[in-house]
Parts: sequence; C-alpha cells; structure tokens
Amino acid sequence: MRPRALLPLLLSLGATAAAQDLLADPPHPDTTLLDPVVVTATRTPKALADTPVPTRVVTRADIASLNPTDVRELLESTLSDIEFGYTMNQQPSVNLQGLGGGAVLFLVDGERLAGETVGNIDYSRLQLSDIERIEVVKGGSSALYGAGAAAAVVNIITRRDSRSGLELDSRVGAHGLQRHSLVANLVRQRWRSTTTTQADHTDAIHLADSGDLTTLLAHSSASVHERLTVDASDRLSLSAHASYHYHQRHAASTASDDDRYRDLAAGLRAELRPSDADRLSLAYSYDEYDKSAYSHTTALDLLNYSNVQHTLRALATHTADALELVAGAELARDYLMSYQLATPHRQLAAAAFAQGEWSPSRRLTLLAALRLDHYAQLRLTELSPRLALMLRPSDAFTLRAALARGFRAPTLKERFMDFDMAGIFVIRGNPDLAPERANTATLSAEYARAHLNLAATAFLSHTESQIGTVWDQATASMIYRNIDDATTAGVDLAAQATLDCGLHARAAYTFTHLADRGPTQLAVVRPHSATLQIGYSRANAWGTLSATLSGRLLSAVRASVFSDIGHSDATTGITYPAYTLWKLTLAQQTDAGLDISLTVDNLFNYTPATYYNNSPTTTGLTLLAGLTLDVRRLCDKLRP
Repeated sequence: MRPRALLPLLLSLGATAAAQDLLADPPHPDTTLLDPVVVTATRTPKALADTPVPTRVVTRADIASLNPTDVRELLESTLSDIEFGYTMNQQPSVNLQGLGGGAVLFLVDGERLAGETVGNIDYSRLQLSDIERIEVVKGGSSALYGAGAAAAVVNIITRRDSRSGLELDSRVGAHGLQRHSLVANLVRQRWRSTTTTQADHTDAIHLADSGDLTTLLAHSSASVHERLTVDASDRLSLSAHASYHYHQRHAASTASDDDRYRDLAAGLRAELRPSDADRLSLAYSYDEYDKSAYSHTTALDLLNYSNVQHTLRALATHTADALELVAGAELARDYLMSYQLATPHRQLAAAAFAQGEWSPSRRLTLLAALRLDHYAQLRLTELSPRLALMLRPSDAFTLRAALARGFRAPTLKERFMDFDMAGIFVIRGNPDLAPERANTATLSAEYARAHLNLAATAFLSHTESQIGTVWDQATASMIYRNIDDATTAGVDLAAQATLDCGLHARAAYTFTHLADRGPTQLAVVRPHSATLQIGYSRANAWGTLSATLSGRLLSAVRASVFSDIGHSDATTGITYPAYTLWKLTLAQQTDAGLDISLTVDNLFNYTPATYYNNSPTTTGLTLLAGLTLDVRRLCDKLRP
C-alpha cells in the first residue's frame, strides 16, 4: 500500500471511533510519573534518574504553565542555551552553544524529518497540541543517531493518552494569532488510537523601516496526525502512524508568490518480546516534504522542491541482571529535487550500531556505544563512539561524565548546489566536501531531594572542518568549503524547587565561551543566557488556579557579518544587544473540564531599537487568551 493511501484509513479508524466511544468507562486511571521514563539517550525506556547521559525533559505541564505560541518559544523558555533567529528570506534558524541546525538533530518519536532550509528543518511541523514531552540530550549523540547529532538531539514524543477522551483547545492573541486544536483518544483492551489536528494563523507584523527584518510575513498552517497501536498478543505489538502538514507563508503583496510547504509522513512498526529479557523491533518510515510557489497572477502552484526519505530500522535489546545490550541496523534512502540543483540527486546510507550498559552495583553504571555509518555516493565511512559513566556516591548525589564523537555528512544540497541568486552571484556545491566532526566532553553533578534538584554541567566541544560558504575568486561565486575549526566551552547550572504551599521555581543559566575561531567563522555565541520560572497553584471552589511568571535573559554579543560578497574575509562587526523578556500566565482549571488561561507577554514592553536576525521580533506588550475543553473530565464529573 502506498503511504498516501494509509492516511484516510488511519484517520477513519482513530477519529471516528474515538468520537463514537467517548463516554465509555476508562480502563484504568491516569497516572503521573514523578520520575518520567525517557528513551532518547539510550534508545531504551529508562527512568530519568537512571539515565547515564544527562537528559532534559520538557513536559505537557510545562506547556500548560508557560502557554507558548509555538515549539520555538517553548524551547527558548525552558532551555537557557538555545536561541532561535532568522536567516535569509525569514527562515527560522536555531543556535545551540554556537552550533546551528546542522548539528542539532530534531526527531519526532525517534524518526528524522525530511526537508531543510539553510540547514534547519521546518519548525512549523512541530505542533504543540501533539506533544507529550520533549527529550533533549546535549553533546555528541551520533553513536546512536548518526549524522547531524554533533551538538544535541531534540526528540519530540507525541501524545499517547491512556484513556479515551476528547480535548478541544483554542488560543487567540495579538497580530491575528489563532491556534485551534482537537485531540481524540480511543483506548480499548487491545488497541489504542490518538488523532491530533491543529490549525494556526498569524497576520503580518510590521517591525520597523530598517534592519534585517522590517515585516514578518503572515503564516497559516494545518496538520493532522493519526497513531494506531494494536497489541496482537502479550508478546507482539503492531503500530502505524500517518500525518499531513500544510504551511503557507503569505507574500507581502499579490505581486509576489506565496511559499507553500507540504509534508506527508507515514510509518509501520512491529515490536516482539520473545522473553522478559529480550525485545525486537522492526520499523519503516516514509517522509515526503515538498515546497511550491503559488502565483497570485496566474493561480499556478509550481512544485520547486521535493525531499523524500525512506528509512528501515531493526533494533534488538537484551537485558540481564547487570547488563543491557542494544544493537541495531538502519538503511536510508534520500532523494532531493530542488530549484537550487541542476538535476535531482539520490543518496543511500547504511548503518550499524551497538551499545552496552553495565551496572555492577546500584552506585555505578558504565556505558559504551559505537556506530558505523556508510554513505555509498560519498564513499564515506564514519565511526562514532561514546563512553559514559554514572556514579552515585549517595542516594542524593549523582555524578555523570561522557566523551563522544559526532559528525555531520555533507548534504546533497551542499555537494551539488548550482543556484543563481537573482543575477547577483551564484552559489555552487562542492562534491569533495569532508564531513564535519565534533568531539565533546561533559561532566555533571546533580543533587536531588524530594523538593529540591540542583545540577551543574561543564562542557567542551571541538568541531573540525565546519562546512560553510566562501567567495571563490576563480569562479566568481560563493562555494561550499570546509572552513575553520571551532572550540566552545562552558557550564550549565540548573535549579528546581517545589514547596508544599503550592510554590515552585526553576532557574537555568549557561555560560558559553567560543574559545577558538578562524577568520571565516561567523558563529554567534551569547556568553550569558538564563531562564527563570516561578509558579504558584492553589485549589479553589472551581478547581485549581495557577500563576506562572517566566523570564528569559540574554547578554550582548559582538559578531561578524559579511560586508562584501566578493571577498571571503570582508566582514564587519555588529553588536547584538542584551535583552530580557518576561511574561505572566494565569490559568483556571475546573473540575468540569473547562480551562481558561490568559498570558501577558513581554510584560515590561521591550522593543529592540533595530530588528536584527538575532533579536526578538516583539513589538511590545501583547495578550494571549486560551480556552480548553476536556470532554473526558466533563464526563467524569457528570458520571454518577
């Protein structure tokens, strides 16, 4: 069956059945884990406290308390060292400890996302209504995930509620912001279905008459995601998923073309548990990401980009008394047709990886992992190791240390690009590019008690042969080259406290130093960045009232930008100013399932003097109001 044919089948199985069976008695109540189970750091389910690689988890409770407008704002509110900005043509870009989107691997349920623009994925595909939690693993993770995981892995875990239910949510705010979503769950003894839909819109925002950004273009998007799981027996589980996402960026006038983006993803997975100690899984995923230009004058919608990925993966896990072994293999095919390439290109990659985790006592855990990637067309074979140690001197203290090597293979665009930038200059690919390689070391200490958690992590990263564009005098064009190495070092500090009176607080601070940079290194690294959240909740006659004050503080940074396209070393200095943004969210959750929220964003009315690509695009204080109806809670309230 073609992947396109899976979508209506899965949607009808999930959404229709959930609507018909909403009022059924729940099979078992919801449970809240004090220590969530995570999978990204080791590819096996493991309690967060028992994971030898430091992992940051962003939960649905964080989404509810912070009330962000999108995933980018959510990550910036919870991770002190991540910053989103814009690159050419208003495309969003990420910066994590001085490394960009090519070194930060975004996954959805462990699967890669097709499509990229200037080294970044389409972040509009990451819909808030579909997120159960986000697991962030910093440091090199190529030993498990291959190329692109040199700086971090950000894994979006989608919702799989344990009870049948229906949830409706609407948000409205300044600049015509609207977000509407529906989540339908159906749970039966042997099968579970979750259907999520979301639609968004934001009007154009006028910022200023000068600067990198003058007007943010209007956006509209819509998505639907269906997941179906069937327990064929106590030892065999089968699952399937399908999703469709549409995103349109509206041009400033009808004289220009609208940009349209479409994504179709689908997958099948089988998990077999032949014994209590063994687990086998086989998965196939398909992802097709297309771009087109819609002309208002001709009403033609012309496809100009298509990236199609097929991935087949096998994974085996064996658990003994003190030893856990993981082994897997992957086969991936990547197809790219683009207006930036003279002809379409394909790439075939194969990989094998293994990981061993040994816990000779409850105080000590040792982990070793190794992955071999081979790219057929690149004639590239890459080994990626990782070593980690976790030591518990006492029940309250945990020490973790890790060494890892990550890499990023040259993309098809970087190797074969041949694009005329409106007659100004030509950007050319380079088939002889070497891969980027990053060596990272981390050392962390954590103190955890019932109401207090303190953590400190020191990190050091050296990236070799970074890929960038420089001016080539011989061909009078910009060409992809392996440019300078870069070394970053720093420390992460985090604290979290919860009091019985209903108060809770979380603070994070990151110091990052770009220790080594070459003349063509244009990385922007803010040396100081911090986030803070202070919350309070209290039961009242209607349910629970909560308030959250959250802030983000970033220091100024001196950066270099190109001042003359015709010279690779012609740069000029620019200072991106320090800034701080605060917002207050009030929410009333009722026992009857109706939740109301109000957010005052940019509490102190900050606006930049000049809107740079690396400055916030706020225009002053704004309001965001939300209304959520949880029909399951309403039915529980009405049920005698």
